[in-house]
Amino acid sequence: MSNLIKKFEYRPEIDGLRAVAVLPVVFYHIGLGFPGGFVGVDVFFVISGYLITSLIIKELNEGRFSFADFWGRRARRIIPALAIVTIVTLIAGWFLLLPIQYADLGKSASYMVLLIANVYFYLGTGYFAGVSEAKPLLHTWSLAVEEQFYLFVPLVIFMMYRIRFLRTRNHLLLLFGIGICLSFGLGVYALPKHPAATFYLLPTRAWELLCGSFIALFPVSLLPSNRFVREALSWIGLMAILIPCWVYTKNTPFPGMAAVPPCLGAALLIFATLRNSAAASTDELQTPLFSASILSSRPFVFIGLISYSLYLWHWPLVGFSNYWALDPMPTSVRLGILVLSVLLAVLSWRFVETPFRRKKICHSRTGIFIFSISTAGLLFGFGWLISSSGGFHSRLPQSLKNAFAQNPKDDLKFVANLGEQDVLSNKLPMIGAGDRRDEVEILVWGDSHAMAAMPAFDDYCRRHRIAGRYATHSSLAPVLNWYGKDSSASKRFNEAVLQYVAKNNIPNIFLIGCWIQHSQKSNLENFQKSIESTIKEFMAVGCQPWVVLMVPNHYYEVPKALALADFLGKTESVYCSKPDGWNGIAGKGLDFVRIMENAGARVIDPRPEFICPETGHYRMTLEGKSLYRDRHHLSMEGAQAILLPLLERNLNR
Repeated sequence: MSNLIKKFEYRPEIDGLRAVAVLPVVFYHIGLGFPGGFVGVDVFFVISGYLITSLIIKELNEGRFSFADFWGRRARRIIPALAIVTIVTLIAGWFLLLPIQYADLGKSASYMVLLIANVYFYLGTGYFAGVSEAKPLLHTWSLAVEEQFYLFVPLVIFMMYRIRFLRTRNHLLLLFGIGICLSFGLGVYALPKHPAATFYLLPTRAWELLCGSFIALFPVSLLPSNRFVREALSWIGLMAILIPCWVYTKNTPFPGMAAVPPCLGAALLIFATLRNSAAASTDELQTPLFSASILSSRPFVFIGLISYSLYLWHWPLVGFSNYWALDPMPTSVRLGILVLSVLLAVLSWRFVETPFRRKKICHSRTGIFIFSISTAGLLFGFGWLISSSGGFHSRLPQSLKNAFAQNPKDDLKFVANLGEQDVLSNKLPMIGAGDRRDEVEILVWGDSHAMAAMPAFDDYCRRHRIAGRYATHSSLAPVLNWYGKDSSASKRFNEAVLQYVAKNNIPNIFLIGCWIQHSQKSNLENFQKSIESTIKEFMAVGCQPWVVLMVPNHYYEVPKALALADFLGKTESVYCSKPDGWNGIAGKGLDFVRIMENAGARVIDPRPEFICPETGHYRMTLEGKSLYRDRHHLSMEGAQAILLPLLERNLNR
């Protein structure tokens, strides 16, 4: 492996490339253009792979590589600025976040310290995980991917260096090439079925960093000597980065094949602008390209130097702003976030990053390790305390303490994303009294709205000492012959529910869903026919179908609206929705409701129970308790206060 990299020097154009990477990310997140700006993170991955591999091999060639020095440099580079941002974010969260979100912030900080923030955010991508744009530490997932990469690659390179016959450029290139193919192939295969895992986890992202590692070892002798060709290659690489920033959107399946242009573009640009190498001895190769000169200019280099701090600071500002923005933020506010992000980044780079990197603070290796370990322990402890306390419900003003549950997990007690096998193998979750040997009298079937309604059904079944079950899956309409995103899984699940009901002679089934979303997915008339057909099919197997119309859907997140109303001294009705002509399931008017009843269904409409007689709006609270946990999912208190009396009246009748 000796002489793979004769000389590794500072390349200002790579700092310029950092600017090209970070600006689209920041503008995309703030909402100032670049709909595909998220590809900047992939460019950062390539740059990191290139620099880390180059430095490791340089030190191995010089006989002075050590893991302690390597991790000491990583700690100086990453931890100080990250620690400051995290501490400020946790402090700000105390004042700006409601308990459930503050608990989530604390937990994400703890996972970040353990270098597995990406795993945490992957696990938290479910339906009830909350809006990702309002999670102030979400951006640390990419740092976790890099740090996990740094755990393995130095070890692999070092081990190959220790084995004489493997100590060659070709062996490393072969290894990196195989790694690129395996990781990329896994990502392409997994993206359609497991998009969140593909986005967040190292195995499907490693190929992007390995592209940088590969280009660090690619023979300089293959670099074209013709200046015009190299110039063309560098601009092709730059365009491969910038064009996706303009043409991709948040709906682009990513990473997968879509990540190829920015990653290869970054690798091509890094390679084409290479100079000052021992292998590049001609003046033609020594002279900077025009593209490299632009990237090496002071504005680009300066933005590149503050890019890490800019990346760290901009997202908490965006997250807190998104959290409290009930309506889309005006451009003036977005520009303000941008200016504040840059200001904080400059201060962080000048007074935190630079002193640590130049060893003016923690000048010894022992010092930086003590600082890193103690800081990590402090952050983990604070994060764990915030999470385990449920976000410190006690810090709420007295006017809001009774509105929100002291234990937010109570609202998620009945969350269960079940599948076909759960139904067929009789593993549906129980509610009410009795055990699995008792005959089931009530089955609740539906999506996340059915899960939110379960506290009422559980209480009803317990009061009347009857056994119940529920078959739920997020975003799945409880309608036969009507399917969501995963049509085959929906079809099998729904048909299994019908078989389960028929086989077990269940007398009552409740259909509960977010009807407004399901009915808008396709043709309204077809949807209505599918509901009518579903009712008739359950009637045919001797089961009484009950259709629960949708609870009111508010304009804003209810907990935030209540907090804002309290802070601004307004009444909740300012943020409440009000009745319109929608029938609560599909379309307007009561004609279709009558059709369902004529087909055999019994219809329960909870909406009248929400109407405030003084204002005519749909209420958000009742007796000081929030009826919702977001815009349209009932809280545990809401289900018990509104639905339980309806069940008592209708079922007992």
